[in-house]
Amino acid sequence: MRYVYDKLDKSFANLVRDKTVAVVGPAPYTANVNLVDEIESRDLVVRINRGFPVIEEMKSHVGSRTDIHYTVGPWVARNFVDYIADLEKKPLKFITLTYPRKLKPNEHLFKKKLDSMCIGYKKVSNLDFANFIGVLKARPSTGNMAILDLLAYPIKELYICGITFYMDGFYYEKYGNPRTGKTLKRHQPDIQRVPMLQAFQDPRVAIEPTMRKIILGE
Repeated sequence: MRYVYDKLDKSFANLVRDKTVAVVGPAPYTANVNLVDEIESRDLVVRINRGFPVIEEMKSHVGSRTDIHYTVGPWVARNFVDYIADLEKKPLKFITLTYPRKLKPNEHLFKKKLDSMCIGYKKVSNLDFANFIGVLKARPSTGNMAILDLLAYPIKELYICGITFYMDGFYYEKYGNPRTGKTLKRHQPDIQRVPMLQAFQDPRVAIEPTMRKIILGE
C-alpha cells in the first residue's frame, strides 16, 4: 500500500507502537448494531470529526471511550470553546488535525491548552495533504486520512468500522448536518473507496463484517 507522509510524528509513534487500534466512523448502519465490545477491547479507540464526544443515543452501539480524535481544523476553530469543554470532560491522548489550514485565531491557545492537559497534537502538513490529493485526485475524507495515517505507523492491528463512504446513507441520526450535495462533490465517494480497498490487503487490518458487506457488496 502506498503511504504519502513526508515524516512521522515521534510522540504519536510511541503512543501507537504495537497497539491494537479501533477506528470508528459515522455510517448509519452503526445505529443498528452493537459494536461496543469489539471497539473498546482494543488498546486505543479513534473517533472521527463529530464522532467525539459520542452522543448518548450511540453509546450502546459504538461505546464512548475515545483516545485519539481525527478532525478538521476549521471545525475546531468554529467550535473552539465547546471543544475545549468536551476535552476537559473527557481528556484524550492525542488529536490529529487532517486539514493543514491554521486554527485562526486560536491555534496558539489550542496548543497551549492541550499541553496543559498532556494531550498530544499533530497536524497534517501542506506537503502530505497535497500528496493525498495527488494520489486520490480528490480531497481526502477525514476517515481516509485517519486510516492511511495510522497504517503509516507501527501499529499491531487496525480494526475499522462505520466507514462506508455513504453507500448505506450519510450519517447516523444526530451526527450533524450532512450537507449532502457539497460533501459528495468535495469527496467523490467512488474515488475515496479506492484506498480503503487497498487497506483491506494490509495484514494488520480487520474490517467489521457489516461494513465489509456494504463496501464489497457481499
